[in-house]
Amino acid sequence: MNCDATPAPSIAHIPFFDDNVSPMGVFAFPSLKCIAINRAATELTGYEKEDFIGKTAVEIDIYSDTIDRGFLQKELLRGSPIRQTPILLRTRAGQNILSAVSVSLIRENDNTYLYCVLIELPRFAKPASFGERNWTRLHSLQQLGHVADWEIDIRTRKLWLSEEALRLAGLSAGTTSFDLSSIVNWLPTLTVEGIDDALQRRILDKGICDFEFKLLRKSDNEEVYLESKSVLLEVDGVPERISGVLRDITDLRVESQKIEQNAALLRAVVSNITDVIVVLDQDGKITYQSPNSAKYLGWGPDERLGYKPWEYIHKDDRKRVEDAFSKITATGIGSGSVLFRVITKSGLERSIELFAINLLNDEHIRGILVHYHDITEKRSAQIERDHTMHLLRYIVEHNHHSIAVHDKNMNYLYVSQRYLDGLGLHDCDIIGRNHYDVFPNLPQNLVDAHQKALNGEIVKADRYLFDCGEKTGWSRWECRPWYEEDGSIGGLIVYAEEIDEEIQMQETLLKEKEQFRTTLLSVGDGVIATDSDGKIRVMNRVAEQLTEKSQSEAIGRPVEEIVRIVDEETGDAYPNPVLLSLRAKLSVHPAHPLELLSPSGKRLPIECTASPIRNEETQISTGAVLVFRDFSEKRAKQKQVEFLSFHDQLTGLYNRRFFEERTRKCRSKADLPTSVIMFDVNGLKLINDAFGHAAGDRLLKAVAHVLEQNCPGNSCIARIGGDEFVILLPRCGIESAREIVRSIKERVNQERVEGIQISVSVGIGVRRDNTMSVESVQKEAEDLMYRDKIFDRNNQRYEAIQMIMRTLHEKSPREREHSRRVGEISEKIGEEIGLTQNELRALVTAGELHDIGKIAISNDILNKTGGLSSQEMTEIRRHPEVGYNILCSANAYAPLADIVWAHHERWDGNGYPNSLSGERIPLFARIIAIADSYDAMIEDRPYRKALSVEQTLAEITRCSGTQFDPELARIFVRQVAPELNSGVVVI
Repeated sequence: MNCDATPAPSIAHIPFFDDNVSPMGVFAFPSLKCIAINRAATELTGYEKEDFIGKTAVEIDIYSDTIDRGFLQKELLRGSPIRQTPILLRTRAGQNILSAVSVSLIRENDNTYLYCVLIELPRFAKPASFGERNWTRLHSLQQLGHVADWEIDIRTRKLWLSEEALRLAGLSAGTTSFDLSSIVNWLPTLTVEGIDDALQRRILDKGICDFEFKLLRKSDNEEVYLESKSVLLEVDGVPERISGVLRDITDLRVESQKIEQNAALLRAVVSNITDVIVVLDQDGKITYQSPNSAKYLGWGPDERLGYKPWEYIHKDDRKRVEDAFSKITATGIGSGSVLFRVITKSGLERSIELFAINLLNDEHIRGILVHYHDITEKRSAQIERDHTMHLLRYIVEHNHHSIAVHDKNMNYLYVSQRYLDGLGLHDCDIIGRNHYDVFPNLPQNLVDAHQKALNGEIVKADRYLFDCGEKTGWSRWECRPWYEEDGSIGGLIVYAEEIDEEIQMQETLLKEKEQFRTTLLSVGDGVIATDSDGKIRVMNRVAEQLTEKSQSEAIGRPVEEIVRIVDEETGDAYPNPVLLSLRAKLSVHPAHPLELLSPSGKRLPIECTASPIRNEETQISTGAVLVFRDFSEKRAKQKQVEFLSFHDQLTGLYNRRFFEERTRKCRSKADLPTSVIMFDVNGLKLINDAFGHAAGDRLLKAVAHVLEQNCPGNSCIARIGGDEFVILLPRCGIESAREIVRSIKERVNQERVEGIQISVSVGIGVRRDNTMSVESVQKEAEDLMYRDKIFDRNNQRYEAIQMIMRTLHEKSPREREHSRRVGEISEKIGEEIGLTQNELRALVTAGELHDIGKIAISNDILNKTGGLSSQEMTEIRRHPEVGYNILCSANAYAPLADIVWAHHERWDGNGYPNSLSGERIPLFARIIAIADSYDAMIEDRPYRKALSVEQTLAEITRCSGTQFDPELARIFVRQVAPELNSGVVVI
């Protein structure tokens, strides 16, 4: 629970809180923050309410005694009731007031509160009694808490020890009070006079005092080390007591001694190792340098403290070392090995290997630990060895062979650059490594050859395929031993020469032929290769499947006998593309739709390409290649795309794009006369609003079906808009067109969607000669259609709205009675406020239609017995808007649309759908809101039982001015309700 956000408790739990004569406060638990304070508390303490609110019970500065503050904090956090416990308060003016505090716990709405009441003690007890009660209480708490406490009464020179303090001193339990002079028995280094001096110094030092001392424990005569913290307590400025707490630090002292011993050992180790240890701070300055730095660098351990070591690093290596240091401080990662040169104090140059570790986050060192290792002698030997290897490399690098030199353990001593390049290796990856580690999967015959060479033989291979992982190729090699000065075999030398080009030149022709054959036989298309006369030489497996001929049957036969191609549209034979390609000496890509005619008579759509095969030198055609594939699936997808591009996806009729293409083609005299019939489906939007778009889709599909069933075969029927259809009728005059329209209307009027009769508006235009365009005829038909639509619109939509209400009432009979009663109640309210008869008729009709929008809500939601989800509530709140859209569609009901839209608005602006408020809400909507709510409350609903009339009227009165127009609510409760409910007394 977030205590900062704890709400204030109900005032019912604090009778006469602010006017109570006793000081009172309310605190949140467990945060102890004050959330209420009464007037008596501010008058007693002299503080304002702002000095209490938001502060904890301990933070409020009204305690004269720190013991009282600590005791109160413990008890309040523990959540225990407190009964008249004495505490000493200090007012804002500095006056001390002896009081008794009582605390109770109250829980409300999952929150817990502390109620504190103060009573000033002088009214019923002597102030002197406070001291002993408080000290007794404090000492009891200390015993229970196992705290090693001690206390000296300055006036009586008595020492009090808690049980835990007795245990630390090794004293027997039971006696807790001692004469101050008895301390000398436990602290033999003290005298009575010393005790008095210490006591006097402690009185003068009024703050909190810390000190350590050694004590001879009485129980076992063991020396223990104790730490004490104490505070001087005063009453009215006079020192009265010294209170303190003891802590056994013997183990801490022993551990400190061990740490010191370990530190001494570490100093001895660091001082005697041969390497140099240096610690740098985060700025790179030396904070420590081991003593043997003088031996290697010439500077003593203290000479360079506070300096950066860069000064004695060789200038050519300084940047590299500084970069390593920067990387360590930035990333916290150690440097690894860093090689560089230093200039000693005497000016000599020495080689150093450095390792560094980042310890900047170590709480004891907080720096970078650097370990210097002198490698001057090692470096000299390395330089000499490098010189020898450089000479050897110079001798053999210019040899045309790849050369590798191994010792007798097969470790690499040297390799030529040609050897590295040939095997795809790098010099730094191989020198010093074992040959079998570099090539772990070396064939056994090469291992045997190495062993023979190490035994003195010379082994050769004139043609060998090598595979080193990085590179594969053909080589010619020789392996022979090399000898030490004493004549013993020191290792072996390998000479190798790549012969890839030589081998490749021998195999290129064979590979090309095999590759060509493999390609022909393995591609996913049908492939046939012919000679220059068009006779088949090669045929792959796919070509066999497509032509239903095996390769053995086809080899040597003319390609046109095996691959029979016809025109897809006419079925006539089509020239074979292979023969066309051989004659033209060019690639042939027929764009015309073609089919492959199989021996069984099956026709298969295909795509094909034929290209000549030329001799590279003479450019003479030596044959041709035919590539062809099954085009059935692709052709079907093309047709599907074509269908979708020219057809309406919902009805399957042609779309506007196709219709416009068709009208451009319908311009010849043979098509005259040409009629254009335009249809508009009446009430589509009304159906969509009332029953959803699925019902609207069914309406459009029904109309499309009727058009298809009642039009001649040469007609073009298209859906060119949301609710608009058009029929193009070549060679059809006005009389024939009217007969078609009569048949369509008669059939349409028999169709129903959601119980509502379908109707269409129609217009006819006729193109009688070539001087008239199809577009102008279509425009004429469209104008006539809209004139027909305007003529029939109001009557049709009026009937549709009546049908929607009947459908709603059949769907929910409860809604029929509810709508009727809302109309009657609204009428009586209208009569009371003096509406005219015309206004009353409109009001009653609006009341009966106020829930027409619920036609779009499912029965599951309307009749749900439990609470509604947020999604369901959103669906319910749509019904005023749906009702508005339905009523706007008919002129007879359009004036009522705004009333239905606003009947769920609230007087305070918190209603829906537009958050209107006050008199911005139409008067009739405000009346219907009261009638609707009243009838809903006195009737049973699926989710609750009906309320009584008295409860309902009380609720309307309670919501007057928030949900309801206050004046209309008053008129309803006082004048209309008694008439509706004779015998009910309304106050």
